[in-house]
Amino acid sequence: MSTSNTDCDNRKYAIYARKSKFTAKGESINQQIDRCKLHLSSMNVAEEDIIIFEDEGYSGGNTDRPQFKEMMDMCEDNKIQCVICYKLDRISRSVSDFTNTFNNLEKHNIRFISVSDGLNGTNSPMDKAMIQLVAVFAELERNIIAERIIDNMTELAQKGRWLGGTTPTGYKSVETFGSTNKEGKVHYARKLEIVPEEMELIKRIYKLYLKTESLTAVQATLLNDNIKTKMGNEYTRFAIKVILSNPVYAKADNAVLKFFENKGSTIYAEDTEFDGTKGMMVYNKTKQEKNTSHKVKPYNEWIVAIGEHEGVIDGADWVSVQNILDKNKDKNYNRPRSHCALLSGLLRCKCGSIMYPRVAKTYNERGERNFAYACKMMLNSNRQRCNVKRINGNFLDDLVWEQIKVLTSDKSELAKQLKEVQGNFESDEQPVLKELEQMKKRLSDNKQKQKNLINFIANNGSKMSPEMSDDANEQYRKLENSNKEISSKIIKLEEVVAQSEQAFANFKDLATRLAEFSAALDTQSTFEDKRYAVRQVIEHAEWDGKNVKLFFTGNRTVELQDIKDELANYKKAHRKRAKTSSDENSTLGEDSERDTNALPLPEKVCQRYPL
Repeated sequence: MSTSNTDCDNRKYAIYARKSKFTAKGESINQQIDRCKLHLSSMNVAEEDIIIFEDEGYSGGNTDRPQFKEMMDMCEDNKIQCVICYKLDRISRSVSDFTNTFNNLEKHNIRFISVSDGLNGTNSPMDKAMIQLVAVFAELERNIIAERIIDNMTELAQKGRWLGGTTPTGYKSVETFGSTNKEGKVHYARKLEIVPEEMELIKRIYKLYLKTESLTAVQATLLNDNIKTKMGNEYTRFAIKVILSNPVYAKADNAVLKFFENKGSTIYAEDTEFDGTKGMMVYNKTKQEKNTSHKVKPYNEWIVAIGEHEGVIDGADWVSVQNILDKNKDKNYNRPRSHCALLSGLLRCKCGSIMYPRVAKTYNERGERNFAYACKMMLNSNRQRCNVKRINGNFLDDLVWEQIKVLTSDKSELAKQLKEVQGNFESDEQPVLKELEQMKKRLSDNKQKQKNLINFIANNGSKMSPEMSDDANEQYRKLENSNKEISSKIIKLEEVVAQSEQAFANFKDLATRLAEFSAALDTQSTFEDKRYAVRQVIEHAEWDGKNVKLFFTGNRTVELQDIKDELANYKKAHRKRAKTSSDENSTLGEDSERDTNALPLPEKVCQRYPL
């Protein structure tokens, strides 16, 4: 233990290091940690009393950092007696955030040390005043940096430069001459040039959207024509929307100028420059945060300029597209409601696409919202790429739930099957194990022969004729080649044994899970409980239009074949006049959860498909 720790305070010392970007500028994480360790060493703090927390790539503008949160959790749990950092702004560049952090440390009697700022954790009035002063200057520095970034963007906007990053579809980034500094060093810039075949697709997407005013319709057309992105992926509605909302394609003309003026964007170009000969370039468009998707900022924060590239979409058309996107954004897209579908995320179509639950506006007699599972590819391609029929979701959920109940209802049957599988495993494994043992013995014998040859040559080398020496060397080479072949066979046999043992372990695990669930299935009443149970034993399911396959953990499969008769019986049993969601007297709201206590299915359905 460190000599600085007293008998009454055995809490740890926390070193916190942060660097907002992975660059060579400023003090690296390791440099910060080393300097903090050196300071603690001067305080006679032992290495084992130190816990290190480091956040690399995180801004000091807020405290939403994983390691910082973990450190503060330990402080809350009274496991830390001192927090030390290289500079105060490593904790935060916000005065309010740092003040809250410091007050929290003080509340738990935790010292705060900042090495380079000369703050030694005395918590004296002078120390506290210095801490507040340093925090103020840290926030001031952050604000100055932010202003510099905006100034740089403004300067770039005046030149209309392409800053790099992911090149928009339809363009390629090419290097051009930028400027020469006082030392004669040339700085190159980049600009966008049109890729004709890609740009034809961009024009087609805009034309289709203006005609249909539907992202789904545009997506269906692209899917049916088997048109993919530059990365070889299918076009999604989101990818299409990104293209449609990107100003880079718009011609810099009067219609675009008026659009951005009305939106309050900052425009760095004269009105006369908006003559339609160039394309648009926008800066400060997105808010970029680590581990989150980039969020588009409001128009009034955009910095708008005229680029050096050629625009391809008339300004009036581009503005019309933005207006249609804005008009459609509040329309309810029929998204899957995972809270009402037991197999949501597990059920796949035979074409490989996910099957989504499509919720209707009607209810069955149990007060459950009716829904169907539908293939994503079938929906997106308007049945051109896949024509598999939908399946009644309420029925399928009930069917699968009853199947699991059947599998778990008879523990003796599970034990019987487990014993049978174990017997098959042992009988199949015996020949492999026998051969493996033989191969290992042959390898051991060969190595012994090699060893004997080496000893013989060492003891009789001077007496051996050249022919005898050559013969001994040839024997050794043959044994070596044989050992390589045997070793290769041993590896393959061991893989077979390992796979067989894993398969048996998987099935044993499945049987154990099913047995554990048997007592709980009847008592579990909430949807989340049932969905959790299903995901513990089923890896995924597949619908081919007639049959359902359930793929259980442990490589076991159950096929529910030709279920149309059971489906017809189910519909007949649950037929009831539909109640629309707009019915004011309905006690179920739009997002009410289903009652997942399934009605019993026909007995033959439960008996036909044993595991």
